[in-house]
Amino acid sequence: MMNWDAIGALGEVSGAAAVVISVIYLAVQVRKQTEEAKLSATRELSTQFQVGLDMIAQDGELTDIWEAGTRDFEALPSNHRLRLSIYLQRMTRVLEAQYIHSKNENVSPELFQSTQLAFKAFLTFPGSRTWWQVSKQMYVSDFGEHVDKMIAEILKEEQSKKVMVQQRIGHPTKLWSPTLDRPFLRYRSGRRHQARPIATLGCAKRWSLSSI
Repeated sequence: MMNWDAIGALGEVSGAAAVVISVIYLAVQVRKQTEEAKLSATRELSTQFQVGLDMIAQDGELTDIWEAGTRDFEALPSNHRLRLSIYLQRMTRVLEAQYIHSKNENVSPELFQSTQLAFKAFLTFPGSRTWWQVSKQMYVSDFGEHVDKMIAEILKEEQSKKVMVQQRIGHPTKLWSPTLDRPFLRYRSGRRHQARPIATLGCAKRWSLSSI
């Protein structure tokens, strides 16, 4: 004789298992679609960024404007300044889109990191930072704060390098060598430079520095 209670329980278990399998299947499909969307966004943003780089590589005049403008943006003639601004706005829009997609985890983190390194290298130039200061209000605030933070890090790194160079060279102390009958400068680093006469005028001597 059939146990209807057991059959009913088995049916409930089978139904629950089917629901679990369906949920797992849907989760896998959603994850797959998310990965495909991320790859598509990564591919599109990467292509847009590369197109901008190709414009520099293929246009000699734009290359010259870029080189001069990144050194001193304000020194450019007005027409060149406008042309460079339009180009930089286009490139920075791509970077802004990458930043927004990155926050939502919709773009490859490897692509985002690599383009950020390129953008940081661009911001090391004084003309680039000048352009950003007059243009940043056109971008979303989060991205603007992100770029400002990058610039602050660059300036901090530059200052640290200057301090390191100064410490390496040291401050010179002028000493007199009785045996050499001439002054020399000794630095904290231990390197010594002697002063040699290059001209005389009456009893006065002018000295030039050379390593000894």
